Amino acid sequence: MRGKIKVGDRIGGRFEVYRILGGEGESGMGIVYVCYDHESREVFALKTFQDKYLSSKQMKDSFKREALLWVHLERYPYIVRAEYVDELDYRLFIILEFIAPDKDGRNTLTHYLRSDISLKQALEWSIQFCHGMEYAREKFEEMDRPFVHRDIKPDNIMITSEGALKITDFGLASVWEEAVDATTDLNEPADESRPGLSFLRVAGGKEVVGTPPWMAPEQFEGNDDLRSDVYSFGIALYQMANNKFKLRERVPVEYIPFYKLPFHARTVEGWYRAHKTESVPRLETRLFPVIKRCLEKSPTSRYSDFHELRSDLERLYRAETGSSPPPLPKVEEFEAREHSNKGVSLASLGQLDEAIEEYRNAIEIRPDYADAHVNLGNVLRVKGQLDDAIREYGKAIEIRPDLAEAHNNLVTALYDKGQLDEAISECRKAIEIRPDLAEAHVNLGNVLKAKG
Repeated sequence: MRGKIKVGDRIGGRFEVYRILGGEGESGMGIVYVCYDHESREVFALKTFQDKYLSSKQMKDSFKREALLWVHLERYPYIVRAEYVDELDYRLFIILEFIAPDKDGRNTLTHYLRSDISLKQALEWSIQFCHGMEYAREKFEEMDRPFVHRDIKPDNIMITSEGALKITDFGLASVWEEAVDATTDLNEPADESRPGLSFLRVAGGKEVVGTPPWMAPEQFEGNDDLRSDVYSFGIALYQMANNKFKLRERVPVEYIPFYKLPFHARTVEGWYRAHKTESVPRLETRLFPVIKRCLEKSPTSRYSDFHELRSDLERLYRAETGSSPPPLPKVEEFEAREHSNKGVSLASLGQLDEAIEEYRNAIEIRPDYADAHVNLGNVLRVKGQLDDAIREYGKAIEIRPDLAEAHNNLVTALYDKGQLDEAISECRKAIEIRPDLAEAHVNLGNVLKAKG
């Protein structure tokens, strides 16, 4: 298949395109196709570069080289899995694990920044992020390669439907730097209205790559290392801790420490000056000392790596919660979660029978996996198998009586069966557990209305 790929096309005769993410003017040089693989019966994200770069052999070679490094990271709980690299229909793709959005359409940290994030949640995600970066560094060192991500930002921090963090786009920043035009305008706008666009330039004979609002000062100068990633993550951590201006549809620049930067100055050069000279406005949060150290102007004053950063985050977690941070998932837990995530991806594309199979695989590995029982119940309900759905929700509640979503989803199945009194009871249980669960209040209103 040559030419522009459209929804409904089959890439390589097997990957049916359901959605297209990014493209010209939206996400730098990359483009992602969310596809159903008719051979493996799974959902994948196929990432490639835009058509205007396909003619460059340099870009193709670089893309393949860097993408293979990502593949060699193998499976890890907090990293988006890169399955393999393949040439399909005359272009290279990296075939990736697809992180399906949750019921509210969220699958990146960017989406979660539109509402308040609790300190406990910010700490859990930050600790998971550090684990992922530590693991990636170890794997790169095994391959005798220095490790710098270079494009840490909320768009590259994925959040699964179960709330686990996964880092994406390993190594791909290095691909783009090889395609930089040395005449890139440093006064090109770089504001929050184009959040997915990574800016690239060459300064002083050195390649510079990243997204300016999240770039460390030295990164603009071509002198980045792992501590530059610490700085970039410090910006994201500041965003998680900053509860101001959370009602806008897009994530505004005000979330970023240097929000005093006037709109007309939001160019690559303007961001460079801000990161180089502006002080970090204080936040009233126990996270601020950690954030401040991440955002030190001098790399030598920051955390030296993500292990050191994680140590401080874990101490703060224990002080805040009185308990230890959640441990790394065991092998069987990780495998069950992968099956459940595959089920969520398949269900999101309407492949319900395959989704059911994945949920059952997850439950076979971990019979006490409450979320998988809920997910299975959701698909069974959509298929009209209400008794089976009610049974799965019941199993989830038996395992975790405090799982408000299980009670709330059970309401819908009971309502569809006409069991209104039982539905009202489950609504009230969901609301008692989570008074802020808006869907439960809506469901209660609907059931009460149906009762007259």
